[in-house]
Amino acid sequence: MPDIEVIEVLVPGQPGATGATGDKGDKGETGDVTPAALAAVASAEDAAAEAEAFAAAAAIAATTVSAGSWAALAAITPAFVGQRAQVSEVDLGTHTGRTSASPDSDVTGVANPGVYGAHALTAGAWRRDGSISAVGAASEAEAVAGVVSDRFVAPSSLRAALQDRAARVPGDVDRFVVEDDDNNILVEVTAEVINHPDINTIREQAGAGAAVAEVVTTSVGENAAVVVDGGGNILVRITPDTMDHPDVNAIRSAVLAGRGAVAKARDPQWNGIRALAEMLHVISYGQSLSRGHNTIEPVTTTPLDYAYRFIGGARPDDGGSDPAVVYASLVPFIETAVVPYDPAGGLAETPLGGCLRMIAQLLRDEDDVDLVAAGQALLGSAPGAGGKSMAELSDGTPYFARLEDHITYGMTRSGGLGRSYAVSAMLWLQGERDYQIGTTQSAYLAALRQLRLDAQASAQAATGFASPLPLVTYQTATHPRLGVSTPSIALAQLEACGDDYIALASPTYHLPYSATSDVHFDAAGSAWFGAYCGLTLKRWLWDGQKPKALTPLAPMRQGPRIIVPFDVDAGRRLVLDATVGGFANQGFTLVDGSGSALTISSVALSGPAAVQITAAATVPVGARLRYGWAGDGHIGGGNVRDNAGDSLVFDPGGLSKPLHKWAPIFEIEVP
Repeated sequence: MPDIEVIEVLVPGQPGATGATGDKGDKGETGDVTPAALAAVASAEDAAAEAEAFAAAAAIAATTVSAGSWAALAAITPAFVGQRAQVSEVDLGTHTGRTSASPDSDVTGVANPGVYGAHALTAGAWRRDGSISAVGAASEAEAVAGVVSDRFVAPSSLRAALQDRAARVPGDVDRFVVEDDDNNILVEVTAEVINHPDINTIREQAGAGAAVAEVVTTSVGENAAVVVDGGGNILVRITPDTMDHPDVNAIRSAVLAGRGAVAKARDPQWNGIRALAEMLHVISYGQSLSRGHNTIEPVTTTPLDYAYRFIGGARPDDGGSDPAVVYASLVPFIETAVVPYDPAGGLAETPLGGCLRMIAQLLRDEDDVDLVAAGQALLGSAPGAGGKSMAELSDGTPYFARLEDHITYGMTRSGGLGRSYAVSAMLWLQGERDYQIGTTQSAYLAALRQLRLDAQASAQAATGFASPLPLVTYQTATHPRLGVSTPSIALAQLEACGDDYIALASPTYHLPYSATSDVHFDAAGSAWFGAYCGLTLKRWLWDGQKPKALTPLAPMRQGPRIIVPFDVDAGRRLVLDATVGGFANQGFTLVDGSGSALTISSVALSGPAAVQITAAATVPVGARLRYGWAGDGHIGGGNVRDNAGDSLVFDPGGLSKPLHKWAPIFEIEVP
């Protein structure tokens, strides 16, 4: 490869640089790598002497510790006093320890992310000396850099030694660029951003939800540049092809784990629902599916050390009707069977088992967070009742009072364990009964919104927290089984998910139903749907991104053809999954403006994010395209999904259920 030369190394506060005085750059925190390294370069008169200076910088690179969290760094014993370390920005917590402002005594509230120096040879003897910005450029650490093709360059103070090769890059922002002999810019660094093909690609793909098959990292000494602070702490290592930096590595790990959407910046809109309490209560409410009817045998049979239930059960009323008994204490969460409730089977696996397990799985796999070690726990309970309508479950009914009991006793029992408590979310599985009694779409939508507000008010009154209550719903798909031609309840549930604090976990037509009832999940299906709820809550409460449904966008009409783009997450693609159901035309039906059926000739993908429906004749203006309406006689659904489940799998060593995103039941007008 051609030689790489430093075109500019200028940071405010350095000799020859422009910029305001009095900032961190003028406080002496951007010194040499070591006096020996600077002296070697300053006196370098040939390549051998200069190489010695680069070797000194490389030695510092080899001893710097990079940790993903303060907890990880605190467990490490420094190799020598003054050894450098850094903790990634992904760790947003605080700790008690020393800082550059308090070098001799511990202080509280020290931010975990940042750069550190060892002050003693005991585990955890790390003093926080500064912070690193989220995009990788040094802020308080004031990083500067130098680069060569096959050897390391010393940092900030090399600017004077290399002045004959340095030239200011025109512009309003102090920056440096690295070019090869052909004047191709390989990397650009400013105080705000690092531009490099590797980091840019990872950032874009992580933010868009893509999966990366392979990322190659380069070991120390292979055509690398280093950016270090004045104490020799390496902030970033760069080659023409890769970049090694804690924040970049965290993004890379997240992408490889299939969590592209998580790598997006947290949306501050959802800060009010963050999972911050020590006991996080998830309530499964609704009718029979919320309580595991017809699941017969549970699948969550190993007690969870990170989750609790009331001693009476996930359904506390399994243990009787005396509150002093069924709410007496909290015990490790496990699903249990109550047999029989009818001749065919009984209550067993609620959606809570899958939900709680999926939250913990994602925290562990994506964030390297163990709930127990983090001092948090989950609480799951199911206060609903089978066969009840929306009105029968709303405020003022015995079942809503039971919901309030779960909150009250959840608060009390958590306090008994010395834990703070919050109602983190309510799962909503209901709607079949309202099909049977003819509830309209608008009436159901209004009642669902009011139910969430009433439950939120109860939670706020009990806890004293003003937090909104997220509601995560399914989209019921059993209207054909119930003899209903227009899926008004399913459409109301989808419409509700446009509200701020209501989200769709998944439609249900692709899930396995019980052998004894085609309106209830089997045990695996109940846990599987629960996993969708857990995924939704992880993304929303922990990662700060409300998941969106795989909904259709504005269709395009051309003669007999309709092209329907879907709101596919970037980096994903649509799939027509023939393994699900017996749905004609992949689940699509087409009617004209008066409701008369139009014949569909074919349905096929049109690129990675659209479906083309071809009718037997020209499609008239005002036609309506429907999905999941007709179904297979029992379930209303179709075959349209994305491929998220190729990498996102619930309980991979057990049930191993892919969490593809499936298109919801919908109707759209064709202009």
